[in-house]
Amino acid sequence: MAKKTARGCKEPGCAEIVYGGVFCPKHLKADTRKRLNYVHSKYHSKLHSTKTWQDLRRIQIRQQPFCVKCGSVDKLHIDHINPHNEDPDLFFDQDNLQTLCSKCHARKAFNGTKNS
Repeated sequence: MAKKTARGCKEPGCAEIVYGGVFCPKHLKADTRKRLNYVHSKYHSKLHSTKTWQDLRRIQIRQQPFCVKCGSVDKLHIDHINPHNEDPDLFFDQDNLQTLCSKCHARKAFNGTKNS
């Protein structure tokens, strides 16, 4: 049986020794999340660049030209009330959209809340 090589974790600043991998257990989860977020963002940007989405976004802003949480009219985002999980039917469902300002949108994303 081949012996696994010991090396340092690839996470900058981490001194943990790893046997047969590139990240220590602590940073392996973070690396996996980064990769999943990258895949999600590639798909996500494809949906956002469609004419259907751009038209839906314009309609939403026209119908709801303010943040539904705080009433702000600055830096508006179109938010999915329920996560679409890359399901195009839910992504393009106008009943699943709401207008949020950038602060409220960031707060919702940070808290991981839905239906709010």
